[in-house]
Amino acid sequence: MSIGYRLYKEWPEKGDYVLVTYKYVNPGSVIATLDEYPGKKGMIHISELSTRWIKDIKKEIKIGRKEIARVIDIDKQKGYITLSVKRVKPSFKREKTKEVKNEKRAHNFLKFVAEKLNITLDDAYEKIGFPFQKEFGTMYEGFLLAKEDELDYESLGISEKEYEVIKQVAEENIKDKEYEVKYSLFLQCYDRGGIDIIKSVLSINMEGFSIKYISAPNYMITLRASDYSKIENLIRDLESKIQEEIKGKRCEYRIERVK
Repeated sequence: MSIGYRLYKEWPEKGDYVLVTYKYVNPGSVIATLDEYPGKKGMIHISELSTRWIKDIKKEIKIGRKEIARVIDIDKQKGYITLSVKRVKPSFKREKTKEVKNEKRAHNFLKFVAEKLNITLDDAYEKIGFPFQKEFGTMYEGFLLAKEDELDYESLGISEKEYEVIKQVAEENIKDKEYEVKYSLFLQCYDRGGIDIIKSVLSINMEGFSIKYISAPNYMITLRASDYSKIENLIRDLESKIQEEIKGKRCEYRIERVK
């Protein structure tokens, strides 16, 4: 079954991570098709399937299962590709799975572009899709850059008219994802005027930040950002601001992430 999107190259490279489908089981190996490379098959030796010992490969492998594998060796003359599943770290597996999902989306974006430009999908790949892959590694990255108006389209041989359509499609279909994390805040002040101190803390103005009263001395902090690293920076900035507000005063606070 076709994966949907197309690649400009016919063969993967040694070290690449690829999406495969298990097709046949031999006594000591599995034969899998490479979903992104039509007509290409690879062999996964039993020793490359898992970090643990496999007693019965037929009981371990489910035909039709999709997996992320790493290309260990390639012999183009013999049409021979050696693959490994056990050498794929979880982080790389997640990244490749995300890439495949995004490339399927980019394939659909390209369809929209082709329709708006009144050209065939094949022509859209030649003019836009393949240049994106060659320059950025994926088509999706090209659409992302277009959305941010940061695409040097002229260097890719893309006309201004084509670029405006690409940008429009990207803006209409790629929405900024927002993450939300909640923290509990314990805040208590024992000095005279402690209420005013707490009010000043609660009035801290930060983008992506809100605070809600629960019941003194407990409050709920909500942080929103486009990725978790930004949220971590926000909570550090907030702690710094709280420390400034209560400096030299008999106050105590505690921030804990709500699970």
